[in-house]
Amino acid sequence: MDQKIDNQILISYLNNQLDASQSEEVEAWYWASRKNQNLLEQLYYTLFIGERLYAMNQIDVEASFKELQKQIKSRRPKPYMRILKYSGRIAVAAALVGLLFMAGLFIKEMHDTLSQPFVVVTDLGERTHTILPDGSKVWVAAYSKVEYYNPYPFSKERRVKLEGEAYFEVKKDESHPFIVNSGNQSTRVLGTKFNIRANKGDRYMVTTLIEGRIQLTSPLLAEEGVYMKPNQQFRIDTQTGKSELYDCSYAEEFVSWIDGSLHFRQTTLAEIALDLERYYNVEIIITTDKLKEERFTCDFETSDNIYQIFSILKLTNKFNYKIENRRVTIFEN
Repeated sequence: MDQKIDNQILISYLNNQLDASQSEEVEAWYWASRKNQNLLEQLYYTLFIGERLYAMNQIDVEASFKELQKQIKSRRPKPYMRILKYSGRIAVAAALVGLLFMAGLFIKEMHDTLSQPFVVVTDLGERTHTILPDGSKVWVAAYSKVEYYNPYPFSKERRVKLEGEAYFEVKKDESHPFIVNSGNQSTRVLGTKFNIRANKGDRYMVTTLIEGRIQLTSPLLAEEGVYMKPNQQFRIDTQTGKSELYDCSYAEEFVSWIDGSLHFRQTTLAEIALDLERYYNVEIIITTDKLKEERFTCDFETSDNIYQIFSILKLTNKFNYKIENRRVTIFEN
């Protein structure tokens, strides 16, 4: 079986939420290749072992230790029971060493498993939606990559590495902040909805906040960073380091791509071309610098094909174009 199985379907399978036919489909996919087997096994360990270790972080260690001391004292042996045979002590010591050895192997195996990130990757022309092991939701745009790292025992942070663009709906957990690293920018949240656009080749890195509150830090910013409120957008020029925080009444338009809509407001043709290249897996050549700086306000659906989009843009009479295979060449009239 060569077809792809969505991560959400795999998660539902592991949680016994699929019917018989759907389960058979997942199992056939599992046996189709070793790569598929490794993926499902990694997801299993990430979900279930991760949950157990994550729960360990919530334990009040000091209170638990005092309770253990209390139980030990209540089971203190009588004086006449304290005489143990020497051989018995050796057996107990040997058993204890064996248990510690096995526990060490188990902890190492869990550490090795959890050190591997939960990875979501999209190719040109693709986008996807999945649920991270902590319950947060993420939509990954075309030609992007998200790596989620589980909190280790006693860790205080949920860490994500982003290359490209993604929209997050973070599950609230005040004791474990959610941190997204994209380029040289770090975004710290507790529970919120926001979009980060950090595509290679784009001049600007853009963060859009829909709900909640986030803090941005970067070597290019002041030590305290920048705090954002809903319907605000932060843009940083990756070439000059200049940044700007401003109110954005149409902030939700910047996350409409998750539903297959593309909105451009006074956007240069060069920037539009970069988006279209990622979403349609085409090469776009703009023959003059003047055309690259032409600005357009337009809306498209990703269900539209590239011919429809350029036939509409051409109506502005600002340029002409030709399409050969997967290459679009734009030139002046």
